[in-house]
Amino acid sequence: MIDAGIGEISQEGMTAGLMPEAVDALGIARDTVESVIYTHMHYDHIGGSQRAGQIVFPHARHVFHTREWDHWKAVDTEFGKAAQNIMRPLFDAELVDFIDADTDFLPGVTAVETFGHTPGHLTVSIISDGTRTLIGGDVSNHPFQVEHPHWSLPVDNDHEMAGQTRDRVFEKIKDTDTTFVAGHYPMPGVGKIVTDDGVRVYQPGSVPTA
Repeated sequence: MIDAGIGEISQEGMTAGLMPEAVDALGIARDTVESVIYTHMHYDHIGGSQRAGQIVFPHARHVFHTREWDHWKAVDTEFGKAAQNIMRPLFDAELVDFIDADTDFLPGVTAVETFGHTPGHLTVSIISDGTRTLIGGDVSNHPFQVEHPHWSLPVDNDHEMAGQTRDRVFEKIKDTDTTFVAGHYPMPGVGKIVTDDGVRVYQPGSVPTA
C-alpha cells in the first residue's frame, strides 16, 4: 500500500474516507497487507491509517523517511500537530519503520528520496511486467509544475528544493513509457510526462470504465 489518504473527515464538497472499502472491493484483506509506504506526513496522506480508533492495516509495517518524522515531531503548526496525533497510535502499536536512503521493498518496488515538498518526501517507483509507474505523492501538486517546476505552492516546505526535485523527476521520466500518478492532479491523476511542441507537459490518461 502507498499512502492512506486523508481518512474520515467532514467537509462540504469533499468525498473522503473511502480507501478501506476500496481495498475490500479489490478482494484484499486488510490484515494481510504487509507494508504501507508513506510519501510524507501531511495529514491528507496519513490520516486514513486509522478509522474509528482502529489501525486500518493492523499487521503492516508503516514506513516513513526518518527526516520526515524528525521534522514534524518538532513543529508546532497545524501540519505538525496533525502528524504527531496521527502517528501516536502507530508508534504505540510498534508498527513504524524508518528508512534513510532509497530503499527496495520488493523486486521492482523502490522508495526514492524526493525531498522539497516536505523534508523526507518519497516517491515510489514500480517496475512490473515491463511497465513502469512512478507514484508521485506530492512531488508535484498541479500540472502547471511540469512545464514550470519552480512555481511552488505554499504547501511546499522548501520551495527551491521542491522545484529542483520536480525538474529532476520530470526530466527523468519525460518521453518514456513511465506512468506518472499524482495525488492532487485533476481526475484521473494518472498520465505521462511528454514533450509537446518543445514544451514539457503532463498528458492525462483516460479514466478506466467498468
